[in-house]
Amino acid sequence: MEAIAHTLGYYDTIIGDTMSDNPLSTDQWTDATVPLLVMGGGRSPLFF
Repeated sequence: MEAIAHTLGYYDTIIGDTMSDNPLSTDQWTDATVPLLVMGGGRSPLFF
């Protein structure tokens, strides 16, 4: 963990509060043209 500790400050900028049951708005992705695979496991949150 110490080897990557200097990068932890970037996670808040990249992830923001999306890891606190506050998902990104789907409206901002309507123009995306890249293939995407979304996977959820048996223990994933029920947000799909």
